Amino acid sequence: NSYDPPPVPENIIIHVTANNTIIGDTEGVLSFDMFDFVLENADTGAKNVLTSAINGKTVFAITLTHNDIGKTLHYKMYQLDNGIENVIYSNLVYDIYVSVALGDNNELVATVMSNGVAYNNFIGEFETVYDKEPEVIIPDPPVITPVEEEEFFIWPIILDAVIVGVIA
Repeated sequence: NSYDPPPVPENIIIHVTANNTIIGDTEGVLSFDMFDFVLENADTGAKNVLTSAINGKTVFAITLTHNDIGKTLHYKMYQLDNGIENVIYSNLVYDIYVSVALGDNNELVATVMSNGVAYNNFIGEFETVYDKEPEVIIPDPPVITPVEEEEFFIWPIILDAVIVGVIA
């Protein structure tokens, strides 16, 4: 009598996305590819840092293997503060839990959860704020040059008057 164990299930890949919105940049100073996002394995501390695409999305791929069966993996996703002047970075941190199981057909099945809600592919929404005061241009005051005395001319002021008599 011999026993043949089932084949090792194939790896699967799940995607976790950071979707960034830029607010307040009326001058077009910022672009999405100026911002980085982090997916951190909360259990090991390993960090994956990616730059946002020009559409504002940053997509992380998590590969799950048969070694993950029965585990719940914990990740944190957040925006990295790159120190760009006049930018307020999002302070949101998403806790993402990935539970891995073996399906009925010997395949890996992942359940992605955040804040008690299950997702097929998690998308975290972030807002980056451009907070620069508009530049106010104050004109220079007019230049006043001193004038010489003889350049002045005094106009006499004549009042309406009635002559009543003449003194001789």
